[in-house]
Amino acid sequence: MALGVMIGALNLKRMQKVALCILYPITTPIGIAIGVGVHNAFNPNSHGLILTQGILNSLSAGILFYNTYTELMSEEISHNVAFRAYAPSFKAVCFLAMYVGAAAMAIIAIWA
Repeated sequence: MALGVMIGALNLKRMQKVALCILYPITTPIGIAIGVGVHNAFNPNSHGLILTQGILNSLSAGILFYNTYTELMSEEISHNVAFRAYAPSFKAVCFLAMYVGAAAMAIIAIWA
């Protein structure tokens, strides 16, 4: 639904919007077909594959942390009048809890 709102807000012609709405849902089946085709051709223990998976996993985790701390938390902290009204000690506890949670996710990721 959010993608539909974003496409609707674009300054494009109607047919371009329709094309975007049709192309987006078919990307998943195309990706699945590529994955099935490639699955039969690779060695799961090759060094290149393990390195590639590690790089892509670390990039994904970095994007997740970036989105969390810059976009989501800025809405809750910087643009929230109620949060700014809290006592400094409560704010410190909130930040501490946020960083402890991030550290816990990083520790759990060791076994993921």
